[in-house]
Amino acid sequence: MSATFTEVLPARKSSKHSAIQWRPVTDDTHVAGVLTIHTDRASVAYTVSEFPTDWPGRGFLLAKETAGTDPESERYSVFCAAAGPWGDTCDCKGFTYKATCKHVDAVRALVGNAWL
Repeated sequence: MSATFTEVLPARKSSKHSAIQWRPVTDDTHVAGVLTIHTDRASVAYTVSEFPTDWPGRGFLLAKETAGTDPESERYSVFCAAAGPWGDTCDCKGFTYKATCKHVDAVRALVGNAWL
């Protein structure tokens, strides 16, 4: 059984209390682990895999394992910029609308804690 790590995320207007749980995968799959994002509205689990990018930074695919608040989207691409969070992006509706989202916050926490 692998370890599970927990981190509190910054409060946002859409969710005052958010946190993540990270369970790394220890086998030889392309999946780095399972990320669960807990917000005031829902808890959603994602498999996380890293993909190569030509930009300076790291790219991650978050594929839903459980239903979320956006039934139209099954996965999100998150870019974590090497220069800092001001260059991060996500293709979710929240990031498109507010230029910030729980997916970027979660991936930034995973990278910042050296869990990825």
